[in-house]
Amino acid sequence: MRKYRVVKTIAVRTLSIVVLSAATMGWAKDELHLGPVKLHPHLDFSATYDDNIFIAPEGQEKSDFYFTTSPGAYLLYGDWKRNFLLLDYTMGIQRFVRQTSEDTLNHTVAFSGHASLDKLAFSLTHSLTDIRGANIEVAERVSELRNVTQADTEYRLSSKTSVSLNYRQEFHAFDKRTLIDWQTYEPGGTFYYHATPKTHIFGQFNYGWVNVDQGNNNAVYQEADIGVRTLPGSKLVGTIKGGYQRRDFDGSADTINRWVASAALEANFTDRTSAELSGTRNVSPSVTATDNNYTLTRVQLTLRQKLWRKKVVLMAGGGYERDDYEEKIAGQTRRDDYWEATVGADYNITTYFQVGASYRYRKNNSTINSVSFNDNIASVHVLLHF
Repeated sequence: MRKYRVVKTIAVRTLSIVVLSAATMGWAKDELHLGPVKLHPHLDFSATYDDNIFIAPEGQEKSDFYFTTSPGAYLLYGDWKRNFLLLDYTMGIQRFVRQTSEDTLNHTVAFSGHASLDKLAFSLTHSLTDIRGANIEVAERVSELRNVTQADTEYRLSSKTSVSLNYRQEFHAFDKRTLIDWQTYEPGGTFYYHATPKTHIFGQFNYGWVNVDQGNNNAVYQEADIGVRTLPGSKLVGTIKGGYQRRDFDGSADTINRWVASAALEANFTDRTSAELSGTRNVSPSVTATDNNYTLTRVQLTLRQKLWRKKVVLMAGGGYERDDYEEKIAGQTRRDDYWEATVGADYNITTYFQVGASYRYRKNNSTINSVSFNDNIASVHVLLHF
């Protein structure tokens, strides 16, 4: 808990200084000549009813209304199609009607940058979320500080080939001592074959290690993948890959050998109809059970349709996740089957003003009854963005 508070304090103060400094620079008249710096404030207000805010099992549900005010801003420097820096910060002030002990202040920060030279391209993304909410594995509301960073440097060897060095890291810190913090580090390399200017086939190898703060669950792993990526300009844009991972542990746990995969695709069928597909299969350490790991398999699909001069956007989506734990927990085998479905509509009244409503249903069927739940969430929101 102490580590979580220290990391949270440093992160929040640093981000506040960065955002305020950048905002001051963006508004200062004597700085406008330095380049195309754009500041876009945004303010979102939502009212939500949740009939199971603690995702408790049947018969133990507690319902409540809560209201969230989310001021924020993003700054863009440069041309986002080629060379740019982007910083987006949102604060979420959440207040409950009855369960006032759950009132919280959330923070979400996203940073990304890209630079393209003659044959060399560099990209960097970083996201920080400090959010209190329902956690499926823990089966209750918890506060988590999550940092995810990814960097890629790609060099074009010829018109048909390129190579890249890639790096990814994740930090997970929780506010409760009973929960297990963990970090992962993953450097790697990729070789691309440009089948067409917009379609690249690739092979990738990553080497990673995982540090877990409790028990003997530290691990090293090797992963080999093959995949395809398509670039903007194609009707189907994104990356899909699959491969094999071997994970060895410091303790007595058996080596894990698993097929792994990931996908992030966006299809624009027409200028009004689009779809997003994401999926992943990987191995993660448990945050509730010492020296335990689980294989996570998840797929999610979202459809969007624009109507009436493209001012109305209808959305429907669904997802499925299976979590298979390697070791028994208190003598019980744990396997979670999690489902969710969402429908919603947004109305863009003007370029700067949007209203919307959504409904979300989620359900977890687990072999451990105490973590099974049903949850219905209905929400309306108003968004101002400039």
